[in-house]
Amino acid sequence: MARNCKESYCLVLTRGAAGRPLHVSFSHKALWGGMVTALALIAAFVFLASQYFLVPPDLATLKERYQQRLDKMAAERQALKQDIKRFRETREGMQAALESLGRQVGTMQAQVTRLDSLGKRVVRVAGLDDGEFDFSRQPAVGGPDDQAEVGGEFRGQDLTELASQVEQLSDRIANRQDQLGLLQGMIDRRHVREKMRPDGWPTDGGWLSSNFGKRIDPFSGRPAYHYGVDIANHKGSEVAAIAPGVVTWAGERYGYGKLVEIDHGNGYRTRYAHNQAVEVAVGERVTKGEVVGKVGRSGRSTGPHIHLEVLHNGDQIDPRKFLDR
Repeated sequence: MARNCKESYCLVLTRGAAGRPLHVSFSHKALWGGMVTALALIAAFVFLASQYFLVPPDLATLKERYQQRLDKMAAERQALKQDIKRFRETREGMQAALESLGRQVGTMQAQVTRLDSLGKRVVRVAGLDDGEFDFSRQPAVGGPDDQAEVGGEFRGQDLTELASQVEQLSDRIANRQDQLGLLQGMIDRRHVREKMRPDGWPTDGGWLSSNFGKRIDPFSGRPAYHYGVDIANHKGSEVAAIAPGVVTWAGERYGYGKLVEIDHGNGYRTRYAHNQAVEVAVGERVTKGEVVGKVGRSGRSTGPHIHLEVLHNGDQIDPRKFLDR
């Protein structure tokens, strides 16, 4: 309930019939100011509503807005297509690389298998210790149980499997390189020893006139031990070294007459006795087949021949097995 309270308006609020009244007063200016403000807000609301809700936009505006949205969607679609294309190219490149790597791994496995087979044959032919060069001891290497491509989709775990196989192959190859290096060294040393080992017939022609071992001495007529073999031949026939080495004796020696002794290394030495002439000097290096003397009958001899001795670590051994070689 409002009423005029002298110079201002009063608003009286009561709480029922017996309630105590609450007086609210305000001036004329305040009342008019509030009314004007309320009317201005109502007018602004009506104007905005007419612009955005009540009056629809024209067809050109709608078409422009629609075209803008279409252009934006087309740009987003094109960008998405480019992303999909790049992804497919990357996936196809990775798949091609994976397949190429898989083929290389298969080739490497086949080559390592052939290398192992060759190594075993070399060890067997060379008569080396199988335990020291065991080419059958190898890490387990095999292909995956399933395919590297399922439904055209690349799977990352296949690359991990191939990487593991490559690492295993690298270990196998490194192991085989070490073993083959040692094997090559041993074969080379054995080859050198074989080349330095006495082997062959020391003169052109001739025949074996006395064997190694016990015999009747031609001068005393008593049993005696013969520490070499005698090869009879024409006087003046060439005497050749049966292995390369270094001359350690070249001249007269009791019982041997004119003697040539050659050290071949690895504990082997050969002696060529009863020469008519010596063709080498002490300290001279000779090759296999090189002439070192001439057949004669110097020293304790009954006729022109070569007395050949083979010594190993200082002991005379039967030269016939070297002549048979």
